[in-house]
Amino acid sequence: MNPDRPSNLFEPVGGGHGAHGIFDSRAHEMSIELWETTHRGWLAAAGTAGVLGWKLLKNKRTEYAKSPSERKTGTYD
Repeated sequence: MNPDRPSNLFEPVGGGHGAHGIFDSRAHEMSIELWETTHRGWLAAAGTAGVLGWKLLKNKRTEYAKSPSERKTGTYD
């Protein structure tokens, strides 16, 4: 081996050595999977809120579908 050859042990080798290759044409600027992973808490909160909202709406519709005498009046016996 030539002892004068460039190496990147103590300083970078000159020239453009970027990460490019045969998959450059298929590369994307954004990854949906990475975004979902980094926003997992927000997605879980939104999903929980959606399910709770759906259940409340479903319960309201069921309550109004009953006849007026069957509806809860909000009074305590």
